Amino acid sequence: MKFSNQLIANIARTLQIAILSGTDIVDHLRTFEIEEEDGELSLTSASLERIDAEIYEMLSKVEAERLNENTTDG
Repeated sequence: MKFSNQLIANIARTLQIAILSGTDIVDHLRTFEIEEEDGELSLTSASLERIDAEIYEMLSKVEAERLNENTTDG
């Protein structure tokens, strides 16, 4: 059995999240839910949705902080 390209990409993306947020990559990887399909391991749709939501939340926080900095500077 092999990792799917989708799973590999999300491991990389999750590693980036862990680095940017200062959190432990192991904690993130433990939340992965995977399924086997055609001899490859892939994330479940629920796991993919959760990861996407975490990324959106993180980007929203960064954007809010950036806007706050611009407001206080001017």
